[in-house]
Amino acid sequence: MDMKKRLSTEEVAQVDAWIRQRGFVYDDVRVEILDHVLSAMEDLMTIDEHLSLQQAYSQVRASFGIFGFSTLEEAFIHSTEKRLWRKVAEQLLNFIKPKGVLHSLGLVLFLVAMQITLGGYAVSAFPLVLSLAFILGRIHIYRREKHLQKLLSFRMSLGTLALTLPITTQMYIWLPKIEIASGNSWLIPLIASVICLLDWAQWRVLQAELDKHRQLCQKIGLA
Repeated sequence: MDMKKRLSTEEVAQVDAWIRQRGFVYDDVRVEILDHVLSAMEDLMTIDEHLSLQQAYSQVRASFGIFGFSTLEEAFIHSTEKRLWRKVAEQLLNFIKPKGVLHSLGLVLFLVAMQITLGGYAVSAFPLVLSLAFILGRIHIYRREKHLQKLLSFRMSLGTLALTLPITTQMYIWLPKIEIASGNSWLIPLIASVICLLDWAQWRVLQAELDKHRQLCQKIGLA
């Protein structure tokens, strides 16, 4: 049985250069495309040993149709979005498990006590301040980890933290009014707790992603 064709380091570098010419600016996207293209090229060159590197690359590129490697880029973006939000959901579930439920109840009780002593607007402001603090932390990470800025997945993981800022802003405006109208004194602490936990879940996902991104940077020579 014939051994599968393996491209040399020089050939891989040449294919990488061709992919760069297609305008893919994010390194993790390029690496994802490169892995798919190299595998397909090696399959073709195993079947036809007389096929040149350029011919194999052209055939693989043509197999993706008129949109070319952009289909791989879109698939990468879609899978990354799903993975990030799945991790956020997993973090949220941890807050209702035995190890995390005490922290969740503690947060609710803390906000209830804050409402009793400081009022509804203070409780509504708490998740807003937390959201702003996490966004400032995100900006700090983005500026500090400059070698990670060339990774689309890193930018996407940073972007999830902006989700709750519009929610917390509207909550600060409307929740105290809704509480007065409904007469439900638990409404603000409960909703504020949920928003705070969502913020915290997103932040924990971002921190977990940092190690993965740093490893990828080392792999592709960015660090």
